Amino acid sequence: MQIEIFAQEVKKFLKVPENRNAVVGVHCTHGLNRTGYLICKYLIEHENMDPEEAINLFNVCRGHNMERENYLAHLCNGTL
Repeated sequence: MQIEIFAQEVKKFLKVPENRNAVVGVHCTHGLNRTGYLICKYLIEHENMDPEEAINLFNVCRGHNMERENYLAHLCNGTL
């Protein structure tokens, strides 16, 4: 699954000592819904963050709320 490949690549990148304080850039067409979904899914599944906390953090950092209800529902309860 693409989400797991994304997570593996992020973890691999962050394991490199020189990348310790680096930033991982993620961007889809508008840098909002698919980008937000990937980042939030990573935070939820690999950093054990609460779904609402992950979504709120993304929205604040991005400066614009995720809009796709199906993505938000899947992040919160696992149904697309």
